[in-house]
Amino acid sequence: MARSCRRAAGGQGWAGNGETNKTDQRAARAREHAKAIFRDAEAADGWLRLPALALDGRCPLDLLNTDEGARAVSALIEGIARGNVV
Repeated sequence: MARSCRRAAGGQGWAGNGETNKTDQRAARAREHAKAIFRDAEAADGWLRLPALALDGRCPLDLLNTDEGARAVSALIEGIARGNVV
């Protein structure tokens, strides 16, 4: 059975310091980007919460606490949009 991520999509339930706010913003952008690709909010949220082989088994949401992680998630979403199977 697949392990799911620790966080809720779109920053739901995140509160705290300025770094948390940055993470919330990254999560909201990633969610919108994924929704545009998957054409369904529920599918996008589900994808963001599941480990991805292309991210070394990490969940996209778990990587959004850094700019580098957010770039990796964005690149993966772009790859999916271009038809790359990952």
